[in-house]
Amino acid sequence: MVFILLVATAIFLYVWGYKVISLVIFFFFLTNGFELIQLETFEFNFIAVGTDYALIILYAILAIETIFTKNFFKIDNLVKCMMVFGGFIAIAVIYSKFIIGASFFEILKVCRPFLFLPLHFLFRTLKLSQIEELIKYLFTITVATSTLYLMQIFTDTFILAGDVKTSTYILGTKIMRYYNQPSMLYFLTFIAIFNNPYKGWFKFVSTVILVAALIGAFHRSLLSSFAVALIVSFIVTLPRLRQIQILTLACFLVFFGSIYFGGKFMKSKTYNDIQIVLSEDIAEMVMSGDFSFDGESTFAYRVAHLGERHLYVSQKPMYAVLGIGLFSDYSPCARSLEFRLGLIGKITNEIEQIHSPDISYSSMLLHFGYVGSLTLLLIYAYLAVFFYKHRKTKYALASFAYLVLSFGTSFFSENLVQAMTFVLPVLAYTTIKKINYEQEHKSIDNNTVL
Repeated sequence: MVFILLVATAIFLYVWGYKVISLVIFFFFLTNGFELIQLETFEFNFIAVGTDYALIILYAILAIETIFTKNFFKIDNLVKCMMVFGGFIAIAVIYSKFIIGASFFEILKVCRPFLFLPLHFLFRTLKLSQIEELIKYLFTITVATSTLYLMQIFTDTFILAGDVKTSTYILGTKIMRYYNQPSMLYFLTFIAIFNNPYKGWFKFVSTVILVAALIGAFHRSLLSSFAVALIVSFIVTLPRLRQIQILTLACFLVFFGSIYFGGKFMKSKTYNDIQIVLSEDIAEMVMSGDFSFDGESTFAYRVAHLGERHLYVSQKPMYAVLGIGLFSDYSPCARSLEFRLGLIGKITNEIEQIHSPDISYSSMLLHFGYVGSLTLLLIYAYLAVFFYKHRKTKYALASFAYLVLSFGTSFFSENLVQAMTFVLPVLAYTTIKKINYEQEHKSIDNNTVL
């Protein structure tokens, strides 16, 4: 009941002009209480998680803005990309309900992350100063939760919501690895590096905390993607000639490095993974039951997981275009699936057929087929190109770096089908559009005066 009152408060504050505080409450629910509240705490009647409350806030405000704001749904290039994906989703919903037989509840559950795409319209109603104030609030909150996240490592106690942890050894010392990193951490780490909203000592401290929290999970794929994102972001800011020089030097370093470290690499687990993947058609191996891995070949496992789903979807034209339907592992529609690779579900104690936290493209391919997957990736691709073109504008380079990291980690997580992955870049997109608009009009005014 407390959360319902908080939802009503957020809507009331927005209507009365306190939009920033209203949206802070919205992000509170979108992040499931800024990762401070366990998911089951949010359960209330038909509401399962915090993001459901966020959806109520969003669509209540959208309804109000539709009535009282002229040209609220004005179309821009990002909206066009969203409309393409939205059109596909509309067809997929009809297909899933009336042909596959999935329930509306199951369909809604799968579509939930993408129901946040209309946030773009809401962000556009904010003034530039309000957006920057909102970013500063979210930044400060994430610094606080990241501090709590780091405390977990030293105290070996869960502080943020979550229950999954492992351990690793670094220089002979056992280090705990917690998987409950703040959901806005990655994006705001790049904001801290490139466009920190603070100055002075807190600018340095906040950057150190966020980078430490990102590194603190000790995920090799995340660390590699983070390093690549920083390097790429640095290179794209250089003049074209300088870029060519650096890329040429990098090619020489890779060539001579491969000669020097080649023997060691050929004995590594990564090389063995690649050999497994390239040895045969891994999808065929899985479907025939000939594939097995030793539990350490994580790269080979992920490729095999995707390959198995790819082979299944490609066998029927309808699946290739629209996917197998918008339903989850717990739907009766999933009982006919017999995939051999996947994690063991905590509730069913059986292999999860659809959900996969290890790679984004497996569940994406099953739910949306090739066509739907491409329309979703179109949104990310458009944002990446937009940020690259405007890389000299505030927030653009940080957002570009974040998307580079997101694409890198998409082969090791399900981030591309999560709302937070596109919500913050869309906020940055709106901010950059407003910055450019203000600069253009200021330039016009200056020319008029002259």
